Amino acid sequence: AILAARPDLVIVQRNPVGLTLRMRKLGLPVLEIDSEKAAGLGKAIGDIARATGAEDRGRQLAQSIEREMDAIRKKVAGKPKPKVLFVIARSPGSMDGLMAAGEGSYLNELLVTAGGVNLFADSSNEYPKVNFEQILARQPDVIIDMGDMADTASVTERQRRAVLDLWARYPSIPAVRDHRVFAVAEDVFVVPGPRVAEAASRFGRMLHPELAW
Repeated sequence: AILAARPDLVIVQRNPVGLTLRMRKLGLPVLEIDSEKAAGLGKAIGDIARATGAEDRGRQLAQSIEREMDAIRKKVAGKPKPKVLFVIARSPGSMDGLMAAGEGSYLNELLVTAGGVNLFADSSNEYPKVNFEQILARQPDVIIDMGDMADTASVTERQRRAVLDLWARYPSIPAVRDHRVFAVAEDVFVVPGPRVAEAASRFGRMLHPELAW
């Protein structure tokens, strides 16, 4: 199907299956990028801009994003760093099958930028499987949960409310006690791209509501 489309350029997210090499062997012009991390986003934007003849626009976009990220870092500098749990997966309606953001993840970068400490930053896995007992033991100050809402386009307010009600059963957790549990369902949080500063800013509002955003 890709060959039939006769593309002028194929942009490939770096992957372990050798897709770039396979396409090049077929004679396709390929640009491989790595935008899995916020830190590499500027380079990815620059590479795409150069390959598409929009180098100035790419440079402006990358610089704009970095300015916004720097502004967020400065805003939260010196503030207390709450412990944050970001739940990326969970069995519907239960505390089974939990997966969280780990140290090597894009989400970890955003949480740090927004002035928080990732609850599972000590995990070598980007998205470790965790159990509820670990969460209870680590006592998160803020919980951000999108585990029930992978299909972001069709999430209802009732689903969000159900997530909050699920956590409300555990008032011994500081985040629950202090009403700092957030049910989110926006792909801006999990898809690295030009909206990275928007995602970091929204985390900042959750972690530091006392600041003017």
